[in-house]
Amino acid sequence: MSITEMKTAIQNLPASEVGELMTWLTRYHEQTRKTPLAADAEQDPFDSLISEAYASGTPSPLTKSDIGKARRMVKERIAERNAGK
Repeated sequence: MSITEMKTAIQNLPASEVGELMTWLTRYHEQTRKTPLAADAEQDPFDSLISEAYASGTPSPLTKSDIGKARRMVKERIAERNAGK
């Protein structure tokens, strides 16, 4: 299946299944990522909690921009902590 075919198939999914797909893709990405931050990300449940919140379909007071800022802050703090070791 091509990327174009996958995009079309995703666009035809019900919203609940798109959320389920996003959760699965996020978890898959976390499992396959080979960076030093991966170990910290596994210990830190923020990404999985964010994915679950989006998948639930519950409106969030946070915007994607807010979440991006929070992720950057967490990554910076992890890098600072690792640099101090």
